[in-house]
Amino acid sequence: FKSNNVDEAYNFLNITLRLALNAACPQKMTRTKPKKKLTAISSEEMLNLKKDYLKALQDEILQGTEEAKARTAAKKKNYDLKLKQTKREATADYINKAT
Repeated sequence: FKSNNVDEAYNFLNITLRLALNAACPQKMTRTKPKKKLTAISSEEMLNLKKDYLKALQDEILQGTEEAKARTAAKKKNYDLKLKQTKREATADYINKAT
């Protein structure tokens, strides 16, 4: 393409290259699948552990003592460990069902 204007020449080149690329390698249309939520995580035991932790955290905020901080840390650790274990079990079950 012969053009006196640089911008016009660039636009022609850009259009030509885009058309060639789209013909050779068309864009793949995909859609994301919604992730399945793990239902085992919201068990009654997990909800109780979470409530206990949140109550201990509220007590720590109100009291501010070292004992309250220690209780909160212990309850958070228990909750986190149980959550981690439950997620592992749910993931293992999901993998076993898939195979």
